[in-house]
Amino acid sequence: MRLLMTMFGWADRGGGTIFPRQLARTLQARGHDVCVVYAGVGPLVGQGPYAVHEHHESGVRLVGIHNRPTPFLDERAPARELHDPEVVRLVQRELATWRPDVVHYHNFLGLSAGITGAVHEAGVPSCYTPYNFWLVCPTLYLTLPDLSVCGGVDAAGANCLRCTRADGPGSAYVARRDRLRETIGAHVGPVLATSANVRDVLLANGHAPAQVRLLPLANERAERLWREVGAMRRPGVPGPLRVGFVGSVLPIKGVQRKCAYRLRGLFASRAQQGQGMVVRVEAAGRAPHGVERVGRDVVARIVALGLLTACVKNRRRDAPERVDHGGPLAHDIVREAVAVAASVDISRRPADRVVDRR
Repeated sequence: MRLLMTMFGWADRGGGTIFPRQLARTLQARGHDVCVVYAGVGPLVGQGPYAVHEHHESGVRLVGIHNRPTPFLDERAPARELHDPEVVRLVQRELATWRPDVVHYHNFLGLSAGITGAVHEAGVPSCYTPYNFWLVCPTLYLTLPDLSVCGGVDAAGANCLRCTRADGPGSAYVARRDRLRETIGAHVGPVLATSANVRDVLLANGHAPAQVRLLPLANERAERLWREVGAMRRPGVPGPLRVGFVGSVLPIKGVQRKCAYRLRGLFASRAQQGQGMVVRVEAAGRAPHGVERVGRDVVARIVALGLLTACVKNRRRDAPERVDHGGPLAHDIVREAVAVAASVDISRRPADRVVDRR
């Protein structure tokens, strides 16, 4: 099978980048031909707007589109998120060159929903896996500036102006939401929601129930971890409670709150591209002095997508008894945590609404 995938970034951070990168490599290793068109994160110095970087990695053909008007969110240009003609032109060229059997959209961020029209016109079937709420929220996570939960675009789009601080009218964001719904409905096949929360938000915003399907993410490591650790682990905590924190060390993730609780143990943050980060917490009864970032060679070594696997490779007793989820790779994390018989706490923070608490 010849597959074309779209995503934001390639060798970059974030669950919405890491997971499709894994998928592309795995499918290529299984004998499929995979091409990834991605929104490049860094600029190509000396190149013009919408410069293209073509390369290969692990057999995967990669087409990066760089030097776009904005490097990440395009929240102040809702019309361009609907249709970026330069990106559409480049995708049309790749469709003619690669001739895929199917297209799997993992992200439209930096690419625009306009590329779905090109794929539809080429007669190529497609599907879409949303890792966030981009279809209904220009800042991805339905979170207001004060970190409270946003109910979605209001009647006048005023709440979107509050977040984006755009100069245009709020009605542009109402149109963005409605046009995206119409575009996805007309040009894309199944929308594979990664959680019931994502599915429910899409349905509440008018997406067709027949199109939106629930397909939680999974990985093969969880089964191996259960055999190597979980099945042999006894209930209870043998010593001081060890706590693994999974996610970015940012205020919205809550690790600072955990430090304030003076938990004794280790907070471990998954890091990107194999670079480790550990947050050490002061012993119980002593006020923490913040966080300390250290390198990879620590007791519970952290590698990209391998927190619990790394614990297994070092010593089984290093697997944490409790894992607090604070990142977008929720389903991978939860399955691996359960596999090593660790309890899991998924927060109610707005950014974690993509996660199913059950």
